[in-house]
Amino acid sequence: MRRGITTSMAAGTAAVALAVVLARAGPAPAKGIQSATINGPGLDEPIELAHPDDSKLPALTGFWYVMPGQPAPPALTDKAPTEQLGPRYTITWRLLTDTDETTAIRQDLYPDAEEGPLVHTAAGQPIFDGHTVDGWFQAPVALRDMLRSL
Repeated sequence: MRRGITTSMAAGTAAVALAVVLARAGPAPAKGIQSATINGPGLDEPIELAHPDDSKLPALTGFWYVMPGQPAPPALTDKAPTEQLGPRYTITWRLLTDTDETTAIRQDLYPDAEEGPLVHTAAGQPIFDGHTVDGWFQAPVALRDMLRSL
């Protein structure tokens, strides 16, 4: 009987010690997209978005496809499918890439392109241990709708 009490006391002490260590460690920094800024014609001021990865915007712009090591989707091409691009908007994503380090990645948005919304990402933007991939992404019409709602 005494052995059972000692074992359960040891387990309780270990649980309390673990809780103290975790409490002192504090919350882990949130990784991923921290913010985004959209600039372009017709905007009185830039659109600032906090934690846009909670929205569908990164998926609508093909953002994750241009990150190093990701397979290129069929919608990512070397050349724009049209010369009629319409006005250009720029979105600058800021990602937390280390404890106190933020890295900016820029994409050009053409929501009114003749063939439907297009997004261009320039190659060579440093991120993590690599660089972004160059390409044109044929975005869904939902990107145009989301931009208008912002």
